[in-house]
Amino acid sequence: MIVHLLEPRAPDSFVRWGFLDAIFEQKEYAEMRVLERLARQMLQQDPALAEEFRHKLETDSTFAKNPRQRLYFFYRRSPYWDRTINLYPIGKIEHPVHLSVE
Repeated sequence: MIVHLLEPRAPDSFVRWGFLDAIFEQKEYAEMRVLERLARQMLQQDPALAEEFRHKLETDSTFAKNPRQRLYFFYRRSPYWDRTINLYPIGKIEHPVHLSVE
């Protein structure tokens, strides 16, 4: 039963019942004025990032028209971004591991 409760894709798992919703929520954010300063610094310090940003501006009209999305682009690439968001905290061993006792 525990295996089914911890399997996120199972029909009656803790995830489906909403008991682990907190791991899928963004907790941190940055103020727009702070992100603007950060974005300018990142553009100056990283030519490859500046080119990626320019390319996205040219090829994605929705992105180009949305100031919030443009700043979020930099936030996701900054050291302040939470890299553990959407990370399921329970692991599963897919293949058996044989341990020898010495």
